[in-house]
Amino acid sequence: MTKVRHRGVPSPEIGLPSGTESQMVSYLDAAGDEIAAFISFCSPDGNIGASGKPDPKRLLKDGVMYRIEKS
Repeated sequence: MTKVRHRGVPSPEIGLPSGTESQMVSYLDAAGDEIAAFISFCSPDGNIGASGKPDPKRLLKDGVMYRIEKS
């Protein structure tokens, strides 16, 4: 199961098409617990913007939740 949260509009400085939205997508297990999450820019035509790939932020593996930390 997935859960999508819209995070708003990316900065114009990024140079993405007008109408692009930032999204946080979480993958959930059968119990509804998050097992992975990533951020992506969804353009108006439904494609992923910027690199064309989602940016991983969290991943649960063997009972350990790995997270990207801001530096």
